[in-house]
Amino acid sequence: MFPEILFKKVKPIISYFVLGISLSFTLVLGYVALTSPLLFFSQNQYKLNEPIYPLSPKEYKKSLLEQRIETFVLGEVKGKPNFKENISKYDSILRDASRKYKVDCTLIKATMLAESRGIPKIRSGSGAVGLMQLMPLTARAMGYGSNLNDPRVNIMAGTSYMSHLKDRACHEKPKNEVCDVNKDVKFRLAAYNGGPKCNKPGEGECYIRTAWECIYYDAYDETRHYVDKVKANYKHLKDNNWGC
Repeated sequence: MFPEILFKKVKPIISYFVLGISLSFTLVLGYVALTSPLLFFSQNQYKLNEPIYPLSPKEYKKSLLEQRIETFVLGEVKGKPNFKENISKYDSILRDASRKYKVDCTLIKATMLAESRGIPKIRSGSGAVGLMQLMPLTARAMGYGSNLNDPRVNIMAGTSYMSHLKDRACHEKPKNEVCDVNKDVKFRLAAYNGGPKCNKPGEGECYIRTAWECIYYDAYDETRHYVDKVKANYKHLKDNNWGC
């Protein structure tokens, strides 16, 4: 009699205990079911970025490259390009440099053509070397200290410097009172040719613009023509679908 009475008293407790375990187990399974897709996608985020429309491997690779390309303001284009025919033999190296340093590939090409017209072993009177006309000291600062006559080494070094100038073009800063790299790419181009100091404020009547833009500064006459040339090259490449 006693065990039977005891069982009747304990039975509701056991039932509630079993019910509690069942509910807990159900909640755990529900949580795993809901979060496992999130865990999967967090470890495979690239899958979320895949196009929902079919692309060929070449098109898909191009779309990924375009996501990495920088954006910049070309600004007013004056002057004329310094080439007539397309030079495409360095395009694969230019694309590699663009991917590595996140600089617009066609901008690199426009700069290269303005500097050397695609002649790999050219050397200036001041000692600038190769396709991107780099001074050896600058190339070493970018981590490319030797063999600047090699097209790949030279283009990589020059593109590294172009990337470096995104934050240093305005007299070692990304902007000052007369220079802002985000408003016009001309400031980066000027710094590539004349050094970041050319983007400091001018003196006298030129205090409202950069030193290189002041027509009274004969020392920067070459830089003014250079900026116009690179911009014209860029537009010419784009207009003829010769970019990279």
